Amino acid sequence: MARHVPTTDHVDAGYLEEAVAWFAEHQSTCERPFVAAIRRRFGLNALDAVSVMRLANLRLDWPNTSDEGAANVAS
Repeated sequence: MARHVPTTDHVDAGYLEEAVAWFAEHQSTCERPFVAAIRRRFGLNALDAVSVMRLANLRLDWPNTSDEGAANVAS
């Protein structure tokens, strides 16, 4: 059985925060391909667009993770 390890690298997205929040909320209705759509909408480069998708998906997988909660789980 696989054990999930808590992650906190999705808590603070810095300058990508607006794009991450938008993509997490609109992923199912976002036009395809995702990278091109995110680049157009937010003026990002390809690497940042992929980071937005990664961070949004991490947040969806770990919705209740916060700095404090993750520290408590890890200890």
